[in-house]
Amino acid sequence: MPDIEFVNPESAAEPGTRVGPDAFRAAFEGLHANFEAFRCEPERITPFRHSLVGVVARSTGSGRMSAIPFEEVHGHVLTLSGELIRRFEWFQTVDAAYAAAAERSFRAGMESYSRGDYDEALTGFHPDIEWWVADNVTPDAGLFRGHEGVRRFWTNWAEVMEDMSLDIELCTAIDRDRVLAVTRASGKGAGSGIAVASGRFAQVAEFEDGLAVRVRLSADVRATRASVGLD
Repeated sequence: MPDIEFVNPESAAEPGTRVGPDAFRAAFEGLHANFEAFRCEPERITPFRHSLVGVVARSTGSGRMSAIPFEEVHGHVLTLSGELIRRFEWFQTVDAAYAAAAERSFRAGMESYSRGDYDEALTGFHPDIEWWVADNVTPDAGLFRGHEGVRRFWTNWAEVMEDMSLDIELCTAIDRDRVLAVTRASGKGAGSGIAVASGRFAQVAEFEDGLAVRVRLSADVRATRASVGLD
């Protein structure tokens, strides 16, 4: 793409974002200039949702001056536009890359849900997802299974709150495979048209192979944060 972005981490020798094919090409030409027989090959490609992909890559080569061989495994996150790469991000570790991809995937799902686009929101969820709602969330406490179960839970809320939107207070990766989100729903009371807002809710999403396989939702934000070691 003419506006492709190449992003290096802050810890890199040349951190920051480069834009355009020439900048992208220059970044890799720099690697080849510093290393003999440099190669970067993907070992694993993990789709998180249709526009977001995690990649495990292995780089090999040897210092051009020292001739000392090296081998390094690192992670990338690709953002796609159709079949083209729009953004290429280089992470020092696989865990950092996959944590970033999981966080962005879950946030994108919440944003799609907030727009009422349930089909798009569900693309980041495993078909057999377990959506667990704590007893402090009444009257909908319980376990909802699969896409249809999650859709049923969302529909229940839509029936009591019209024009609902989700305010995302926090969405952050806990580790490579878990994301914590703190949200609040707002809208109009069904029938009354009066503006209403829910209390704060915490969600912990667990990912496997790029998809959320379990989500735990609770009205006790403090206890949830403590349970994942954030307080």
